[in-house]
Amino acid sequence: MLAVKYKPPFSGTNQRQKVIPTINSEIFEIIDSNTFWDHLLLITKILEPYCKLLNILQCDKARLFQVVHSLGYLVQFWMNQPNNELATHLIARLERWWEGWEHPLLLLSCVLHPEYRMSQFNNNNKVSDINYSAFGKWLMYYYYVWSEKESKCILCEFDDFRLEKYPFDPTTYRQFDGDVWRYWCYVNTSTSELGFVACRIFSICVNAASVERLWSCMGFLQTNRRNQLMVFFFAQFFV
Repeated sequence: MLAVKYKPPFSGTNQRQKVIPTINSEIFEIIDSNTFWDHLLLITKILEPYCKLLNILQCDKARLFQVVHSLGYLVQFWMNQPNNELATHLIARLERWWEGWEHPLLLLSCVLHPEYRMSQFNNNNKVSDINYSAFGKWLMYYYYVWSEKESKCILCEFDDFRLEKYPFDPTTYRQFDGDVWRYWCYVNTSTSELGFVACRIFSICVNAASVERLWSCMGFLQTNRRNQLMVFFFAQFFV
């Protein structure tokens, strides 16, 4: 262990010996304790699913339905933990996050996914009132908000999607190697209204990774030294 190398000397150590760097005795007692490493291992196990989900959601191609999957996975993770008090608090926090988001968009991202549709909700009796008719209302709402026009055939197209008629069949979707946004861009040419809403939903960015990357690139061009030179130039020009 690295801490042993910097273990503080006993009080009776000869002061003529070569001085070597050490750490504080109180800190060493904490690190040298088995309890510290047990707790550290527990924290690692708790943070591991969060890190995995964060890596997924930080990708450029992350979609809204992956946010729903991540929340569902975290709830299941905490429901299986032995520490009921901690699990209850963290599940309550996840529910508060969920309440602050726009639920219909998140749920529609699952329903309009050709591999999921209503399968994510049919196995839960608590959401038995969720059906294609209920989601059809939200489709009409978002079509009106985004296009500023009343829908004329979106429910008919949505029913074709429910019945898995071409091009809404699973075989067609598999041609796009899991890229749901590219699939809906292809389907959009065959629909009048449903494809428009689906493309909007699956094009929503769930992170700021692209913006952060742009800021990093700009940092190489617009450096602090360059800003100082520009300030000096304008100061000389206007004086």
